[in-house]
Amino acid sequence: MEEFDVRGQRLVALCLLGLVLFSYPVLGVFNIVFNAAMPPQRSPDWVLSARLYPLTKVCADALQSLAPKGSAVAEKVTPALKRSLNGSDDTPPESKRDKPAEGGYDPAAQKRLDDLVEKSL
Repeated sequence: MEEFDVRGQRLVALCLLGLVLFSYPVLGVFNIVFNAAMPPQRSPDWVLSARLYPLTKVCADALQSLAPKGSAVAEKVTPALKRSLNGSDDTPPESKRDKPAEGGYDPAAQKRLDDLVEKSL
C-alpha cells in the first residue's frame, strides 16, 4: 500500500511541476499581449495592483529576453496597429501606392485583362 502512495505522490509532484512550467510562459504571454493592446500608463489600477501582475511582468521580460527579434518586430508593427485601430490614414508616403481613379483599372492593367480575356475565348 505504501508503494502506491509513493507513486501517487510522484505523479502529483510531476503534474504540479508541469503545471508550473506551463503556466509561467502563459502568464508572460498574457502580459505581453495585454501591454501591446494597452500600454502600462493607461492600464487600470486594478490590473497594476493585482498580486500576480509582478509575476506576469517577470515572465514577460524573460520571454522577451529569449526572443529579442520578436520584440523588435512588435515595435515595428505597433505603430501600424495603432493607426488601424484609431482609423487614421497617416500612412507614410513610401507605403502609399499609386491608386487608379475610382471605378476601374489603370490603362495598362485594363489592356492586360482585355488581352487575357481575348486569348481565353
